[in-house]
Formats: sequence, structure tokens, C-alpha cells
Amino acid sequence: MSKSYSQFKAALAIAKASLLAMLRSPTSVVFSLLFPIIFIVVFGTMVDTTQVNIKVGLSPNADTNSLLYKSLSRVKMIHLVPYTSQATLQEDLVRGRLTAILDIRPDSKIPFVPHYQVGLLTSGASTVKAPLVETIIHDLMSQIDKRLFKNNYSAATLTTKKMTGRMYQSIDFILPGQLGFSLLMAGVFGSTFLFFNLRQSLVLKRFFATPIRRSYLILGEMLSRLFFQVIGFIIMISLGYFFFDFTLVNGILTFAEMLSFSLFGLIVFMGIGFIISGFL
Repeated sequence: MSKSYSQFKAALAIAKASLLAMLRSPTSVVFSLLFPIIFIVVFGTMVDTTQVNIKVGLSPNADTNSLLYKSLSRVKMIHLVPYTSQATLQEDLVRGRLTAILDIRPDSKIPFVPHYQVGLLTSGASTVKAPLVETIIHDLMSQIDKRLFKNNYSAATLTTKKMTGRMYQSIDFILPGQLGFSLLMAGVFGSTFLFFNLRQSLVLKRFFATPIRRSYLILGEMLSRLFFQVIGFIIMISLGYFFFDFTLVNGILTFAEMLSFSLFGLIVFMGIGFIISGFL
């Protein structure tokens, strides 16, 4: 008694053969997997531009023991650069290598009460960041005044509270974009010329000589691409998480959600690719 022909087993056999063909194809591996990984590595190693970095040159005769200097050195966005030559200092300011030149001179006339003359020199090459430096210095001077002269009258009192929130990095936006790029390449461009190439190489004609239905033929090709993209998805997420601190907010749950949305998007893209391939 002859066994019935299993359409699903035939689809799995096609999926296995198609997957092996994709893994051996340099074009599929490069555009769907290697390019996104290269972009993730390149952009992941770049300095995060969300943090403002301001270089301020320190005058050779500036007082580095003052309260203002110690407070300013603790500001993360301000990088104080000491100079020994005034000419080199002014040249770097004019060329835009520095945002400003800071000079702090003590001039206290009352014993045990500190007072300083603070000079800030800017140039036309630093018109964007210079007002920010001036604002930071004014704020630090105000904080020092409040600590030293607590009994001074004030029109208002400000109380600031800080809540813990999510700290996002540039990789948290780069990696999903590269995942989308990989899905687009595999779904649309990888499927568009699929049946056209199978027809040109007479493979499609041989498929039609077998009992397999056309729907299961498409199912087999879809399964191979889904499995291939799952491998690429796991590699890219693992690379971003373990090497570049990619944020998985809820851990494995976020990973599963991203995987499900990626598979849904891939099915949609493959549908578009198969429609175009049918017209071709």
C-alpha cells in the first residue's frame, strides 16, 4: 500500500534546501547579515553625541585652589585644559579648538571671606557653546554664595528632585534600524527575484513535475527565510547587548517581543517580494 504524499514534509525539504543555498550565497549573507553587523559595530563604537562636551582653556596664572575651580572641575560637560603658554591658548581659541578661556584671580579684601575675579574670554568661533559656559559659571557662583552666606535674603527657594528613568544610548536607536534594514533586504529584495531565478534555471519547472502544491512551495521558501532571519536576529541582538550595552528593558520579554514583531514585519515584506516576483 503506497503512502500518501506529505505536502508539509515537502515544504520542509524545500525550506532546508533553500536555507543551505542562502547560507552558501555571499549576496544573502552580506546584505542580510554582514552589513547590519558592520554598521552596528561601527556606530556602536562611536562616541555618544548626546553628551555635550565643552573644552575650556585655563589661563596659566589661574587660581586652581579656588572653590569655583573645584566646583567647575566636577561638571561633566566641562573639560578644563591647562595651558602654559598664553599665545598657544589664544591661538586655540581663535581656531575653535576651545570654547572659552577661563581666568580666576583671588582679590579678597576681607580676611577669611573668599572672593575672586573671574574672566571669561570667548571668540566668534564659539558663539554656540560660550553662553552655556557663562550660564554654568553663574550657577556655580550662586551655589557657592548660598553655601557661604546662608542668611542672605532670597525671593524664592528651589527644591529639585530627580527620578530614576531609562538611560538610552545611541546603540538603542541604531540597532533596531539595522534590524529593519536586514528585514527589508531579506523580505523584499531577497524574495523579489526568487521565482524568476528559479524559472530561469528551470528549477521551478522541475518543482511543477512533483506533486507539491504551489502554496506549500511558497511556504517552504518563507520558512527558510524566516529561519535565516531568526539566526541573524539572535546574532545582532547578542552583539548589541553583550558588547555595546543595548537596552532590553524587560529582559527576555523584550527580546521575545522584538522577535515577534520582526517575524511579522518579515512576513509582510516577503509578501510584497512574492507579489513582485509573481509579476516578473
